Amino acid sequence: MHKKILVILYLSTLLTNIGQAREVSIETQIQGLYIAYFNRAADKNGLDFWRSRAVQSGNNKTILKELSAGFSNHPTFSATYAHLSNRAFVEAIYHNVLGKEGDSNGIDFWTEILNRGESRSNVVSDFVEASLTSELTTTNFPHLSASDLAIAQQRQDLITNKTLVAKSFTTLLGSYSNIENTSHPENDPAYLASITILADINEEVSSASEKINYLSNIINSSNPISEINGTANQGGNDNLIPVLSSEEITIYLNAINQARAVQQDCHSAGIFPAVSPLLWNNQLYQAAYEHSYDLATSNTFSHTGSGTASDWTGVALGKSSSPADRIEHYHYHWRGYGENIAAGTFTNTATIAVQQWLDSDGHCANLMSSNHTEVGMAMVYNASSTYTYYWTQNFATP
Repeated sequence: MHKKILVILYLSTLLTNIGQAREVSIETQIQGLYIAYFNRAADKNGLDFWRSRAVQSGNNKTILKELSAGFSNHPTFSATYAHLSNRAFVEAIYHNVLGKEGDSNGIDFWTEILNRGESRSNVVSDFVEASLTSELTTTNFPHLSASDLAIAQQRQDLITNKTLVAKSFTTLLGSYSNIENTSHPENDPAYLASITILADINEEVSSASEKINYLSNIINSSNPISEINGTANQGGNDNLIPVLSSEEITIYLNAINQARAVQQDCHSAGIFPAVSPLLWNNQLYQAAYEHSYDLATSNTFSHTGSGTASDWTGVALGKSSSPADRIEHYHYHWRGYGENIAAGTFTNTATIAVQQWLDSDGHCANLMSSNHTEVGMAMVYNASSTYTYYWTQNFATP
């Protein structure tokens, strides 16, 4: 049976050559690659550079592959994907670009391309182009059923809406979108805003138009980046949260994603197959750090905040905080979430903490859940506390 999105992705290049593909600007495709690799909008400096390179070259496809190759060498990308099999890598790219699990035929198709020796960066570039430019009509794809075309259209609408908002972010905010902390961009306010602005976008046109209207309304504020991050009027003790280096984030992601890359026996919770890697999210890290700090300072061990001064979210809300309270305090808009905590006088590395969670049935199931797409993890040390090292791991799906 001719099914799935395999045919759409396979024929997109042919349709482009015979003039039956959608016209998509180079700016849109550049934004598509930023979204595919980092789920964020481009900054002005980055977009201007690659747009200029495309004009000079006169060959958009070559420049997009060059950009994709550069992104594939980024430490965050390497930490997340380098250890994956070709098939697991394809599954992860489906989720990043199209927001849904891939169909088996489509995954088989792209996996076979990788198995034949094509580079991962070229596959991502081709995948983004196919997702954006395919003209989804019964004329172009006569072998696909109406339901298959509808699914494909939903996927295309999602990535199209994300690129529309990303383009508005970069264009309307201009130099505000540029990243100042180039050594650790993942902690730069503009970088975080470029991720936050894409949260909650779906295949409905209204989800994009609402974000674009919002951007139009804040461009004249004193600090639109702070408005997006929700920190314009944010006070309290949040500034006590340390900034992690890219090396530390890589260590944490490696410990998590190496565990998720293989089947795990979570005993009473069941056997879990290997699942896609998680992406790092700084808001989830902040929520995780707050709770680890609270546990270490108050000498407690619970998913519920202590309700004391070290429970910063709890103080703001006037009650002991819950995991959801803490995640929301750092302006993460979730569709689902989970939290693991660990502690121990010898639990001094991410690898040991992850192993503790794998050895605990419920925590193991949380760690291996395919429902999660992003993670933040933090450890706080307090020599005078009972367990010395306190870890919190927050999972969520935006």
